[in-house]
Amino acid sequence: MILFLWVMILLSLFAVSIALRTRLATKIEGYEMNQFELSYDYLTAVNLARYFIDSDQDSNVDHPGDVWCGAPRGFKEMEFSKRFGLEITDEESKININIASEPFLINFFDLLKTKKYSLKTNSKKIAGSIIAWRGGSVAQGPSTLGTKQKMGPFESLDELLLIQSIDSEDAEKLKPFLTVYGMAYGAMKVNLNTVHRYVLEALISSLSGDASDKKRLFESIEEYRTLTANSQNTAAQDENATENSTSNIKQFFNRDDMANIAQFMVKVGLPVQLQGPYGQMGSVPNLIRQLFYYVKVNSDYFHVEVRSRLPGKESFVLETVLGARVIPRFRVTPIGVSFGQTGKMVAIPLEILSWQERVF
Repeated sequence: MILFLWVMILLSLFAVSIALRTRLATKIEGYEMNQFELSYDYLTAVNLARYFIDSDQDSNVDHPGDVWCGAPRGFKEMEFSKRFGLEITDEESKININIASEPFLINFFDLLKTKKYSLKTNSKKIAGSIIAWRGGSVAQGPSTLGTKQKMGPFESLDELLLIQSIDSEDAEKLKPFLTVYGMAYGAMKVNLNTVHRYVLEALISSLSGDASDKKRLFESIEEYRTLTANSQNTAAQDENATENSTSNIKQFFNRDDMANIAQFMVKVGLPVQLQGPYGQMGSVPNLIRQLFYYVKVNSDYFHVEVRSRLPGKESFVLETVLGARVIPRFRVTPIGVSFGQTGKMVAIPLEILSWQERVF
């Protein structure tokens, strides 16, 4: 009897262990299936984003009216729209912190504080810390001696959280206005058709010239972009400005406008007076000439956000950046491809440059 009872106990334990292993295997299989389903949706969405960006009939000019901008035109009619939401924004509407100058960054952070963004860290301290982190020399900010620095370009905005001198809450507030993508050298350039109005205002105010002329130029550009009737509406827009304000932009600039100061002035409703009283370039034309150095009208980097719409998975989000990845110089030879210094730099468009999945 005792032997029989022991056998029954062992068989019961064996049965329970098999049941637990089966249940665990089922859960793992279900989890893997869910992950596969999400990965399929994510990759499908990214490929659709590529399709919509490539569908732009004029790649030399990018603006909020393009088919790809925001929720892509025609996406709602697709079957995949029932599985996920898709939003595409211009990454070059933001400030590239890898090449932005210290004076401009200080000017921008000071401006944000006047726009009801309560930053805890001093503007010069934030700007100086960013410059020092990427290996530059700080001119206006406090000394960064004794603090750890990367001494290289930012690869992600999350690196802001690693900088000792920047409050973590400030870093999160600044992220919607900043990017690490764009040209890796030369002057920082933003897309004039999509740039956030706070970034544009800070850019114009950092130019060399009369303060009243700077304000006049900024308001004229904003009135043209948003089809406002007069500058009084600018204050109202400022109150309602969101992190991404490109949805308010109705008109856009093209490359011809960037090549002719007089044509640009006519377009934004400014009186054309290129020369001052003593024959030198007028104050406003001089501001426009400086502005042209920092703006363009096309974009090469795009932020894509994918939100799952499947039941129980609405909180799953993918954020990725598509853009040009530059590969080494090469030259074609009779026997294949030889890497070296004799070929041209080749940029592969719309490569996946970042991939971040999160649950909120």
